[in-house]
Amino acid sequence: MAVQTGWRWCAFCEGLFFSGNPSQGACPGQKFGGIRLPHYQGRSGRYAADWGEDSGSQQGNWRWCQKCQGMFFSGSPNQGVCPLDGQAHDGSQSGHYAILWDNGLSGTQGGWRWCRRCQAMFYAGNPDQGACPVDGTHDGSASGAYAMPWDTTPPPSQLDFDTGYIAFPNGVPVGGFAHLTLHQDGTCRLNGQFHDSGALAYNDELVWVVKDCNNQAYTFSHQGNVAGTFESGSRDDIFDVTVQNTTVAQQWQALVAPGWPISNWQANTNVDLGGLTNSVLTAVGAVAAVVAVIV
Repeated sequence: MAVQTGWRWCAFCEGLFFSGNPSQGACPGQKFGGIRLPHYQGRSGRYAADWGEDSGSQQGNWRWCQKCQGMFFSGSPNQGVCPLDGQAHDGSQSGHYAILWDNGLSGTQGGWRWCRRCQAMFYAGNPDQGACPVDGTHDGSASGAYAMPWDTTPPPSQLDFDTGYIAFPNGVPVGGFAHLTLHQDGTCRLNGQFHDSGALAYNDELVWVVKDCNNQAYTFSHQGNVAGTFESGSRDDIFDVTVQNTTVAQQWQALVAPGWPISNWQANTNVDLGGLTNSVLTAVGAVAAVVAVIV
């Protein structure tokens, strides 16, 4: 049977949601200023969901809600309550999923339940049964016992980003390139070069931002200078910095989640590095926290 990877468990609502879209949905356990925050997958394992209908070992009629990104049971007249807007879940764009009954099958995780209030699939194996958008906590008292298969596809152990050739506007005679590599063990390397082919000297700045699926941003920056014809010093600013960062290692699953990370870089000459950093952070969208990895 065909499977779809990219499913995750949210630590705040205990729900199962699809993380492969730019939107991480709406979590009933997190709200800020009256707005539902996205699901959090930073502590999740990686799950796969089977496409299909009813069978002896599986229950069909499960759907993906395009509003909250959660998995819900659509086989009842009641389509449940979506945490995004308090209305019914919307499975109109969903494929047909079949969830395994928990028979202790190898390669699966048991403990999953159906909430009779909101119709969502949630993990009941923790003392906290998770937040339900209907009434406090999920209620699995009327549920069968379900299991989710683990996604055994190995995630990438390395991420690479390139600027391509960097050119500056207004006739600034400086050009260059940069490359950023992140490794699963937290090793991060930023390397590149700027070259001045003109008469005047310049200060050069580069800022790279990589954002994970939990909206945590990692910044990598470089400042240097290049000399011109009439200045002493080198025309070339060659940089190569490698650091070890524990946060990158700890949050690797969030960095390599389906559809992630988001990255953006900007370079300039003779500008304030702080202003350039803020500009790049704005370009990647909403950011919950910033980790300065290379400064």
